[in-house]
Amino acid sequence: MNITSPVTGKNNVSIVKKIDTSKVISIYKESLQLNVRRFFDGLDTISLCLCNDTGYRFYHPATIFGDDQFYQELEKFEEYYPSDKWEYQEALRMIGEGEKVLEIGCGEGYFMQLLSAKNCAQLKGLELNTKAIEVAEKKGLDVTNAFIEDFAAQHPGSFDVVCAFQVLEHIYPIQQFVSAALKALKPGGKLIICVPNNNPYLYKHDFFHMLNLPPHHAGLWNRQTFGRLPTFFPMKLDTVSIEPLTDYKVWYQTQVAFLKEKGNSAHRLLSMVPRPVYKCILKTLRHFIEGRNILVKFVKN
Repeated sequence: MNITSPVTGKNNVSIVKKIDTSKVISIYKESLQLNVRRFFDGLDTISLCLCNDTGYRFYHPATIFGDDQFYQELEKFEEYYPSDKWEYQEALRMIGEGEKVLEIGCGEGYFMQLLSAKNCAQLKGLELNTKAIEVAEKKGLDVTNAFIEDFAAQHPGSFDVVCAFQVLEHIYPIQQFVSAALKALKPGGKLIICVPNNNPYLYKHDFFHMLNLPPHHAGLWNRQTFGRLPTFFPMKLDTVSIEPLTDYKVWYQTQVAFLKEKGNSAHRLLSMVPRPVYKCILKTLRHFIEGRNILVKFVKN
């Protein structure tokens, strides 16, 4: 099979893992009561692939990812569009007053509302979820239903900052997306991206974590992959921030389950530690344990 990297456009790609589509369909059905069978019609398996030039891991083929209806179904879950995110506060410190900001995948406009308080010169949001757009517009926000590729072609070099929070992991054509985001920036402009960090406990020890699979996620990101992107795009990596651990209980339970699966008897000892004890220990060590999200800032050449 001739597979092209969605980052580089080259064929230097390896298949890491074959995944039964029946298992993915079952996971979504049991966990969220969502029927995702339509995304896998005619497919017994899908592939997790590796771009050997960047280390980026992505699912294949390109036809298995979510549509507007899928994200409207997810929107029914209150926690899917949280109003307070770690990355929002990180990004706010990187954006100055008077800067023109474009947010790709702005959802219902929570971050745009925070930016309004910073007196940015102009705020613009792009969003594909039509229900989320309705909510954002009721808040008085300027949001358009458009792909970044089309928008950037009409507004080249228009913004000081382009940001995308929890968006890139849903995108298959990474090369086109990043190129378009850079096209919308002025020279020296900032591209701020936040995605799930696929190095830590949750995804390292739980490959079949539901929302990290298609049709929800198209790819898996980490620090190393972001570090290699400037080789293929006209930008330099300026900042990398990783969210400290916050899910103490989930982290601990994941470690216990992983040790048990591997046949390591240490899981029995760990499972006996009272929650107040391990919570206190993890609070002390949280800055040394990678959490769920990674935020990067690139500067356009």
